Amino acid sequence: MSLWLVKRFQTPVDATVHCPVEEQSAQGIKNVYAQLMFPTRRFEKNEFKEKLRILDDIVRGRQEISLIRQTWASFANAALKKAGVEARINHRSLKDQGIERQPQRRRTKSP
Repeated sequence: MSLWLVKRFQTPVDATVHCPVEEQSAQGIKNVYAQLMFPTRRFEKNEFKEKLRILDDIVRGRQEISLIRQTWASFANAALKKAGVEARINHRSLKDQGIERQPQRRRTKSP
């Protein structure tokens, strides 16, 4: 996903995976998650260039966010399949999936 973002926006991406520390695991906290962070400027020839405005645009920004979510779901689902896990991720909202229920709250405690 990081490489996809680098190519898409021509900017560096910092990818970090957070795993619960031993103490949290002993308490049953299994909050593994990843963060992808990137600057809001294009990067070229070892320097930052103009600001990336595409995500700020009311129309194009929403389309780009949707594409990012769709791409993430595709990468994640491929990895889940490869690992033999039946669960799949759907990037669409519950409403757009035709599911009539309230979104669930996070079930784990924050560290």
